[in-house]
Amino acid sequence: SHELRTPLNGVMGLAQALSATPLDPVQKGVVDELIASAAQLDELVGGLLAYDPLTAPLAEASAETVAEAAEAQGRLRVLVADDNPTNRRVVELMLDAAGAEVVSVENGAEALDALRADAFDLVLMDLRMPVMDGFEAIRAIRQGEAQRPDGRLPIIVLSANSAPEDREASAEAGADRHIAKPIRAETLFGAISEVLGG
Repeated sequence: SHELRTPLNGVMGLAQALSATPLDPVQKGVVDELIASAAQLDELVGGLLAYDPLTAPLAEASAETVAEAAEAQGRLRVLVADDNPTNRRVVELMLDAAGAEVVSVENGAEALDALRADAFDLVLMDLRMPVMDGFEAIRAIRQGEAQRPDGRLPIIVLSANSAPEDREASAEAGADRHIAKPIRAETLFGAISEVLGG
């Protein structure tokens, strides 16, 4: 699952980010075909891996989707933890287009360091990372919050591991949402809006 969905997330995410930029009609047609092909590949991969049916359906990201998300969310400070540079870039592009301020780190330990050093409105956390995985990092964040009465930090898991047991483990660790890779902009912004009460 992880080995297939991680590169697919890169292809789909970068294509979505490109679709949100100014394109001439020929370029837009090529990007639309790329996104449609990636969608078909995602369905095939999902079928092969008994893809969790609770995952939101695949849909094309658009400039309007990102603009609406930016209007709904306002200026956010988001911490992104993912060891894969392409995955980080995909999320950064989506969030940058929505006007969010993004800080990216490569593992759970770096995420905890960043949270000690600065304030964030939201954390997007991968699960499988070196040094400290996402489960351990989420548990550490929640344990730290138990000692401070200043509110709960929303945490959304972004992971190629999306079986029911993975979702249950995320929730048990303290995550508020679990989004399966490949990530779609509208799914991501919908979850952000939900966890922030928007």
